[in-house]
Amino acid sequence: MKQILFVLLCWFGLQPAFGQARLGSSAQDIRSEFSSPEYELESEYTENGAYVIKLTIGRYSVAHLFNNDRICVATLVFPESQGALNALVEQYNDQYVIVSPTEWKMYSKGGIANVRLIIEEDGYYFAWTSGD
Repeated sequence: MKQILFVLLCWFGLQPAFGQARLGSSAQDIRSEFSSPEYELESEYTENGAYVIKLTIGRYSVAHLFNNDRICVATLVFPESQGALNALVEQYNDQYVIVSPTEWKMYSKGGIANVRLIIEEDGYYFAWTSGD
C-alpha cells in the first residue's frame, strides 16, 4: 500500500529548509545532513522510477520523495507507535495552523507546507507536500 502511495503522490524535531519535510532540498543535501549511521539512510527507486531516500529519526521512519531534478517534493513520516503518533499530533497542533483534526499548514520563510495524517487499515503516517 505504501508503494502505491509513492506512485500516487510523486510528490521531526528537525528544522532547516522547510521544517521536518525538507521540501525543496536536494537529495545530496539530505544525504549529507543525515550521513551518520544512526539514521540508517537508504535510497531506492520505486516501481515507477521515483527516487526515494529513507531514514530513521528517533521514533519515526521518514521517506523523502524526489522529482527528476532530485529535489524533495514530498515527505512521509511513519511514527513507530501510537505514542509517537500522538506526540507529533500534539506538536503539530501547537506549532502549525490546524485545518482539521488530520490536517495542518506550516508557514515559514521557505513557503507553505501542507501536512496530512493518513490513517489506513495497516497503519498511519503524515504526508508533507508543498502548499505553494
